[in-house]
Amino acid sequence: MRSLVDDTRHFILLNRIDRALSSLHNIGGVSDVHDLHVWCIGSENCALSAHVKIADITTSESDTILRAINDRLGHEFEIHHTTIQFELEACETSHGCVGVVGEPHEHSHK
Repeated sequence: MRSLVDDTRHFILLNRIDRALSSLHNIGGVSDVHDLHVWCIGSENCALSAHVKIADITTSESDTILRAINDRLGHEFEIHHTTIQFELEACETSHGCVGVVGEPHEHSHK
C-alpha cells in the first residue's frame, strides 16, 4: 500500500534527478549525459551513476571534469557516491570514423 509520504518522496527524488541532470549538462566539457540512475538508501544517502559524453581529451583534462561533476553533485544535491563513465564524442557515421562532432572532415571510401 502506497502512502502520501511515499508519493511525496518519489516526487522529491524525481525533481532532484531532473535538476541534477540539467546541472550536469551545464558543466564545461560535458556535451551529453544519459543513462543517469539515482537511488537512495534512507532519505539522506543517495548514489548516482551516469554516462557522460566528453571530447577526446587528456586524462588530466577529463579528471578536471570529473571533479567538477562530483563537486556539483555533492554541494548542490548532497549526492556523494557516484560512478561516472566517460564516453568520447565520435563521428556519427556508420563506418565508425573517430573525430570531433560538429567539425567538418573528409570521408573517402574505396
